[in-house]
Amino acid sequence: MKIKICGLKNLNDVKAVNSRPPDYAGFVFAESARRVDVQAAKTLIGALDGKIKPVGVFVNENIESLINAVLSLNLYAAQLHGDETPDYARELAERANVKIIKAFRFTGFNTITQAESFPCDYALFDAYSPEKRGGTGKSVDFSEFAKYREQITKPFFIAGGINTANIAQAIRLNPRAIDVSSGAETAGDKDAGKIAALCAAVKGTV
Repeated sequence: MKIKICGLKNLNDVKAVNSRPPDYAGFVFAESARRVDVQAAKTLIGALDGKIKPVGVFVNENIESLINAVLSLNLYAAQLHGDETPDYARELAERANVKIIKAFRFTGFNTITQAESFPCDYALFDAYSPEKRGGTGKSVDFSEFAKYREQITKPFFIAGGINTANIAQAIRLNPRAIDVSSGAETAGDKDAGKIAALCAAVKGTV
């Protein structure tokens, strides 16, 4: 199982993840309190531990701009949180040679069906919110999600309000990776101690 720490926005955040490297680090290019631009991301990724794979988070981005960002930053994956279509995802994967993570706001079995049919390398299941497409700090209903776990064949990430208190519940769902943002922070900044505890929980080294 792998872990992604999302929403790095400054060099202190990079230092925090470098102290106990997760598998992936996420950089948000959509409107958010954690948003960075491509130039800032280039500096941050340049300072990232080489074992950590950088992931860009986008919402309904113009595909040419997204491809330019992927190629400029040498991103491992593009995480799509908007209304991107299957054709958009296929074109992006082909032209940018990048892994595709497609986010789905979990509401039940229909969400699983959508994820299974979408052309992506990984599905990402996040908590549903009518106002926001992610970063809500709300958790997926783990018990509800567990009802459908055996019907998921695609590798998936689980996200949404995961922290040191509830990460064991997320681990029991046996995702490919766990995605943490606010749960790895203190006062809006990445917290090296929390990151170490989260990574240890996922890697079974508590």
